[in-house]
Amino acid sequence: MERHLELRSPGWAASSGHFAAMFSFGIAPIGFLVQKSLTESISVLHILSVQLGCSAIVLWLISFMLWKEGSIAPGALAKGLGLGLLQPGVVLLLNVAGAARLDSVTLVLLWALQPPATAFVGVILLGERPPSTLKYGLAVSFAGLVLLAVQRNPVGANQAAGFALVLAAIACAAVGPAISRHLNTVVLPWHRAASLQVTGGALLTGLGLVLVGDVSGLPALPGLWPSFAFLIFVSSAASYLAYSFALSRIDVAWVSLYAAVGPGLGAIVAVAVSGRAPGPVEAAGISVVVAGSVIPHLGKRADARQGRGTAMAGSLRRVGIEADRGKC
Repeated sequence: MERHLELRSPGWAASSGHFAAMFSFGIAPIGFLVQKSLTESISVLHILSVQLGCSAIVLWLISFMLWKEGSIAPGALAKGLGLGLLQPGVVLLLNVAGAARLDSVTLVLLWALQPPATAFVGVILLGERPPSTLKYGLAVSFAGLVLLAVQRNPVGANQAAGFALVLAAIACAAVGPAISRHLNTVVLPWHRAASLQVTGGALLTGLGLVLVGDVSGLPALPGLWPSFAFLIFVSSAASYLAYSFALSRIDVAWVSLYAAVGPGLGAIVAVAVSGRAPGPVEAAGISVVVAGSVIPHLGKRADARQGRGTAMAGSLRRVGIEADRGKC
């Protein structure tokens, strides 16, 4: 089997993976809110069919420009499309359906459950052993999200079905990164994996639209082009490229850490869109979330400095020993 294992060592390759993960998960909650706003004018299947179908075309154009001569083995093709059926396919169907039954702030804050669930799945399925500082960072970020969730006023109505649908979406999304990590490091280049993943989601939503046979929402599409442009080019194409790139370079546990930042930022955006200025509790909550994402990096730098110091001390000891031998 051809391997496409990306660099995992410290330096630019790993740092670029961290930045890509931050971008992807920072965009995701904004995309959720745009999708929610569109449910007032058009059905869930119409939204996702247009979003994922057009995004898949964009991603394949980019992928062919990056890897013109590469071929995809049937097994790799099946794995990529299968992952796409799960995420984004099933995940977005469940999430957008649930979003129509929840207020915006509740929607994005529920996704605070994804980071610890994703890290746990990475440990179980991939045998990852995240450092203690990463665990502390996840705990701090989760505490900040709990603060945002507890000290808030709902913006709209919530239904039990909405909670059930979004929680099911989160469960599927927690498994997706572990599968994608394997796909992006062993099976396919990251840009091909992103293209196949979005294509799988587009096939699922497109099939659903054909089976339902509802075309009543099509006349409304031209008037919604600004929202769809954001969903196609930013929320799907750019976000999934960054997501696959990140998983080709850093472990699932690190990706889960940046997933914790998204709900906090999304909650602030949701509050701002609702017309209510963010208060001190919202500001404190998002500050705690961001602090949690910084802690592991500080620990990693401290470990690196300690490692360099230990190596230098060892070198000095060896030099001293050689000098002593020379005197004898």
